[in-house]
Amino acid sequence: MVGDDFLGDFVVGERVWVNGVKPGVVQYLGETQFAPGQWAGVVLDDLVGKNDGSVGGVRYFECQPLQGIFTRPSKLTRQPTAEALLKCTRLLPVLREVGEFPHLPEKAHGFCGLLREVRESPHLPGKPEEAVQPF
Repeated sequence: MVGDDFLGDFVVGERVWVNGVKPGVVQYLGETQFAPGQWAGVVLDDLVGKNDGSVGGVRYFECQPLQGIFTRPSKLTRQPTAEALLKCTRLLPVLREVGEFPHLPEKAHGFCGLLREVRESPHLPGKPEEAVQPF
């Protein structure tokens, strides 16, 4: 198989990034009833997914609601993309300057965890994206 149907050498239980920006763990690899071709079911680190491991009444794996996502294996990587790392790199100096987040690099799990910590903080007005100016 080639293109989006190729599973590559990913395995269930492997840590991956969906589209290079959403970290998670592969929980399903194979065909599905909701669409033709090969699919990867991933439990994301954060509740930014689309399902609980089931689609159309068929369960492929188990996780919390909005923590599961299905994607083509070609959208999986073993590392975050440069874009995700750049966003995180731009955000960290802002957080250090504010001085209210000395625990973030250790506590936040990936870029999604970092953004969640910032969003929940009462110390930064507006959206975190607004506080970060592009280079």
